[in-house]
Amino acid sequence: MNRGRERWLLGLVIGAFALVLILAAVLAWQVMERRSRAASAVQQAIEETGPPEVADPFASRGDEAVARVQAVQVAAGETIGGRVSAEALERRVELFRRAGVEREGWTSRRTPVPSIYAVTYAYRFHSVTFGPQWYVQLDPTGMQPEGSGGVVPANALASQLHRVDMDDQIRALNRSDEVLQALTEHQFEGGSRLGSALLVYFRGGDEVLGVEETVGWLVVPESTDEDGALSYRAYFQWLDEGEAKDAWWEVNLTTREFQPRDIQANRIMERGAEVDVNDMIEILPRSIELETAPQDEADPRRRALRYVLADARRVEAVRALMTYRGRSRPVEYDGWQLTVTDERHVYDVVCRFKEDEVEQRVEWRVRANDGTVTPAGDIARLAERVLTMADRGTP
Repeated sequence: MNRGRERWLLGLVIGAFALVLILAAVLAWQVMERRSRAASAVQQAIEETGPPEVADPFASRGDEAVARVQAVQVAAGETIGGRVSAEALERRVELFRRAGVEREGWTSRRTPVPSIYAVTYAYRFHSVTFGPQWYVQLDPTGMQPEGSGGVVPANALASQLHRVDMDDQIRALNRSDEVLQALTEHQFEGGSRLGSALLVYFRGGDEVLGVEETVGWLVVPESTDEDGALSYRAYFQWLDEGEAKDAWWEVNLTTREFQPRDIQANRIMERGAEVDVNDMIEILPRSIELETAPQDEADPRRRALRYVLADARRVEAVRALMTYRGRSRPVEYDGWQLTVTDERHVYDVVCRFKEDEVEQRVEWRVRANDGTVTPAGDIARLAERVLTMADRGTP
């Protein structure tokens, strides 16, 4: 009896212990499940909101970078900001007085280096934005040239603003004519020039841009370091259905080398390479000795013609255009014509050619006494735009 009771009690104890173990296991599983659900919820929250943001000490400090540039002392009582406000560059650099140039003011953008901002006082000429630019290092422990205070001029225009005497070496910023001459006189393998390629590009096809749609050249100095290269950006702009477009080249005036920097510039180069100077229609009159300088010609009529022919780029551009258009239609050179105007020793000089039996004219008005040549016809005006600077301010 006692033995049976003992066995019963032992079984009861074992069962109770097993029940406790089961309850403990269930409770542990529930705790683990709750922890798992909590961890999943946290992970989901992280995925939805992203990891906690780490404070960026250089974010949204563009205004500070601009203020740092403006405050730079460049001479007694003068700062960069003061010189910009006083239009110091506009009074010295002709490109700012180009008709159509507009001020946009101070701008800043962050560079790939988080602590460095690019600061510009921006101007706009149709599709081109330009102006003095600086790099500003906002990290006092970051790399920066000694003595710069973290503000470094990034182009020639900014460097000029840093000069104590702003008239020093100013000529380097006003060499647009030389830059364009180096660019437009470049000869392709076939001997034709880049200036000719521009006229062919705009007037060589069946669908061409009108003269009123071309804007012309803008030359922006990039580097004018005396000990380095004189480099410039040369932009030719036009309007296509009201939208401003441009082709631009980098020109090294020291070596007279250049590089096309966009698709349009490369297309113009390709067009120029298609014309061989040996295949061009000849338009130089045989009756005139071209070696004689225009000013040495006694007859004012012949002198006026000589002034037109004296610019080899102008003559070649017209020849290239006639030749290129002659590939798709009959084109025939028809000689030169000089007409007296109401003004003494002023003549209308016309190069005539036939296209599909229709007379075409390239016209200039020439003052024989001083050699002033003014384009008067459609093609002549466009040739003037692609070969020279136009509508620029007076230095």
